[in-house]
Parts: sequence; C-alpha cells; structure tokens
Amino acid sequence: MRVLPALFLVAFAVSAHAAKYDCTTSCLFVADVYPSTGPVPASCKLYSSGALKASAAAVTVSGGVQCQIRTTFAQGSYSVTMSAVDSAGLETAQSVPFAFDSAATLPPPVNVHIQ
Repeated sequence: MRVLPALFLVAFAVSAHAAKYDCTTSCLFVADVYPSTGPVPASCKLYSSGALKASAAAVTVSGGVQCQIRTTFAQGSYSVTMSAVDSAGLETAQSVPFAFDSAATLPPPVNVHIQ
C-alpha cells in the first residue's frame, strides 16, 4: 500500500475577496493533481462541517489524477474539506478547511430599455 500525498482543496471560482459563491445551482471543488508517477486516489470525498456531502471517482487529467466533485449548497455559510481514497479503501486525512458563503445571485437584467 502506497501512501497518498497530502490533499489540497481549491474551490472554483477563487476570489481575493470574501469567499462568496452561488453554489445554489452548482460548484466544482478541485484538489491538486496527483502525478501519475506516484500513488493516486481511486475516489474522493467532500465533507461539509464534518459530514460527508458528496463523493466521486478520481478523474484522469493531464499529468495525473485529480479529485473533482461538483455539488450544490443551499444559501448559508459552510466549511468544507476533502479526502482521497485509494484502491484498497484507505482514506487520507481531510484537507485544510475551506470556508465560504453560498448565496444566490440576482439574475441578469432582461429587456432593459434606456431612454
């Protein structure tokens, strides 16, 4: 059994301001790429406040394997972490938490008339 390296969580889209995203329809959570030359995960898990929120098979990308989990969050504040699971079912420690607010955004204006 090879040990999987540490997992780093990145939520898209990343902003320099307060982490506020419209995850009411969909958000993609992505971890750093595991190089194909080393141990790679078979699947990944996303936790919200310590409870399992979603899981997915690892995705093959250029240069290796990556954890990518797409899910939704109702309006509110959240703290999420991610872990990787190898083919033997062994799970890594959870990543450093990522805190954000999920808030629905206003739809774009429709039929705007300027006089």
